[in-house]
Amino acid sequence: DTRLLIIALPLLTAGTWALINIGTLAIQQIQRLSVKKLDLNRLQGKIEKYLIFPCYTYIMSLGFNNYL
Repeated sequence: DTRLLIIALPLLTAGTWALINIGTLAIQQIQRLSVKKLDLNRLQGKIEKYLIFPCYTYIMSLGFNNYL
């Protein structure tokens, strides 16, 4: 029936458009999360390089090798 087609076509179009938008947003969120994870890995490396290693080296130079 033509009436069914007139009602179904806009509904199918809107549903498809909504699914496309949801998929696009999901992909963007995944990309943001992966970028944040990479940033955290870089930050962890910098913390180890500029904070932990110098402190450890300083403690070792004081002669506390037996306590660590």
